[in-house]
Amino acid sequence: MAHEVSLRGYASTTVADVLRAAGVSRRSFYEHFASKEDCFLQAFDLGVEVLIEALAGNVDRQASIAVNVHVAVSAYLATLQANPPVARTFLVEAMAAGPAALERRSEVIVRLAGLIRDVHLASEPAQSEKPPHRYQAAAAAINELVSDHVRHYGADALQELAPIVEDIVIVLVSTS
Repeated sequence: MAHEVSLRGYASTTVADVLRAAGVSRRSFYEHFASKEDCFLQAFDLGVEVLIEALAGNVDRQASIAVNVHVAVSAYLATLQANPPVARTFLVEAMAAGPAALERRSEVIVRLAGLIRDVHLASEPAQSEKPPHRYQAAAAAINELVSDHVRHYGADALQELAPIVEDIVIVLVSTS
């Protein structure tokens, strides 16, 4: 699904396209998915879990916020860059896939905000927690910046965004 959607866009991708690419029968498809949307949402969820796994657990409590942000941002961008269909599906095509996909996208931004918060508090335990909107703003800004890059240039060279993404996080969570 992610591969076909990345090629054609969500609206133009048909179940037949997915069947052909996956080499499965229509019957098999419908044994696993209720609809094209259901298949898309499950692909989206799987992509998100891969992304979250790449980010989770990379915090070194002995390292500075700058180092931990660098490691997290590098993992985020490398994971997306290594999986262009997932990057396009996760960042671009979810916008066209309907209300359920938009809701999932919002939930992902909240999860990313939580990860940013965790990195901040682990790296700077003496600092007080920032208001939740700071973490949310960082996650949303990063998502929009990376989405725009994928929409216009594809997932190639996402690592070029690392200094900008790192700056967003540091400015929003490390300043008073």
